[in-house]
Amino acid sequence: MKKLAIVISILMLVALLVPAASVLADTGTQVTVGGTSTATSLPFIKAVWVQEPDNNITLASGAIQNVTNYLESADTSHQTHGTQINPPMIFNSSITLDFFCVASDPAGVSHILAKNNGDIFSWVYSPAVSPSPYNSPTDPLGGGNFKYKVDYIYDLGYGTIATTDVTTAANDGLITFGPVASQDPDISSEGATVGSPYTLANLTNGTGTGELDKGNAHLFEGVAVLTYEQPAGVYTYNTWAIDSAANQSNALASQFTYKGIPGIETDFTQVNYGNVSKGLPSPVSGDLTWGNSVPTVRNIGNVWVQVTVAQNDMSFGIAGTQAGTTYTGTLLPTFNPSPATGQTNWNVTFDAKMGTNADEYFDPTAKGLSMTNVAILPGVLGLSSEAEMDFSILLNNGLKGSYNGSMVISAVTSSFGTTNGAVANGTGEVMTTEPAIIYVPVTPVVTTGTSY
Repeated sequence: MKKLAIVISILMLVALLVPAASVLADTGTQVTVGGTSTATSLPFIKAVWVQEPDNNITLASGAIQNVTNYLESADTSHQTHGTQINPPMIFNSSITLDFFCVASDPAGVSHILAKNNGDIFSWVYSPAVSPSPYNSPTDPLGGGNFKYKVDYIYDLGYGTIATTDVTTAANDGLITFGPVASQDPDISSEGATVGSPYTLANLTNGTGTGELDKGNAHLFEGVAVLTYEQPAGVYTYNTWAIDSAANQSNALASQFTYKGIPGIETDFTQVNYGNVSKGLPSPVSGDLTWGNSVPTVRNIGNVWVQVTVAQNDMSFGIAGTQAGTTYTGTLLPTFNPSPATGQTNWNVTFDAKMGTNADEYFDPTAKGLSMTNVAILPGVLGLSSEAEMDFSILLNNGLKGSYNGSMVISAVTSSFGTTNGAVANGTGEVMTTEPAIIYVPVTPVVTTGTSY
């Protein structure tokens, strides 16, 4: 009835303005809203990329940490195509990511603007090897490993700001260019070829014929975050544009890499073995309470880790004339000045354990030398997980007195999956090229007793 009323009122108005002797022409009009899309009516995505803003680490307190990222923190010299991102390696922190998209529409870029009921968004997916629970969410169509939707709510328009951003990202190798769309009305002026990827020159160039030069495309931005414990690997994302007539573009797929780095921190700076006696182990037990100086360790990286421990001999030395052994294992080695397999000639043997896993016994290295005999403790410390640490010393031979030494606690990457006693969904390896970050050098202390 609303359409009928409109038509009648228009005809009445025209009748009043036309002289009585005139003949009225019946002119038809038509409009379709949300009709069937055709290939020539679809909006299209020209380019997408992800980059890191500077000072983008947000701490648990809400404070922002001062850091310069050069658009991608894990590849600041831009040697690898695509965006490479380092985790913050700070407990309970997160990093900000800026998502960018260059999009247009055959009927004009105004049709995809939010103010005109347009929409531009990406669906982001966690790496295929992600453990539970990161592999369980699904996208609106039922696809797995769904992380979140990013809405490009900021229209950066065209002109100097947009062309500078695009040029910088392209020169640094961050951009994924989409295929030239057949419905693009500017193909000839851009010198583009249908089906081939768009180029930077198609978007901006010295002749002013690029779509971001003329305003026939706009640069859009969305913002999202990754928390410190998000699983390492390749994150994929698909980007769409929808215009005011509900025409949806083809998806442009791209990806970025969350670099895998193993990292732990502890809440203790010393292991005091106390008063020990020859031949009797002296244990030091940890707990699961953070911050009370009773040994606890937690994972602050974005990969599963195994905790490693190395310790010097605190000047107890070795027995016999052979070179010091380098034993590590879950069985206590037998003391022998002329050792065979499974034995030790060190005057002191150490033991460490993470959580409820098996003990790992290991030989020290000589005090004053770099600690090369590194024990990898059984068990896996999962993402954003913590565990108690237990230690023990066994004095095989030694004189009375007080002894001081040093211990290094670090971590190595353990693959997401079912290795090393860990159970999780998904299989595969995690890229890890950086060395483990060593956070706290621990000072062990021992005082020998009088009972031997």
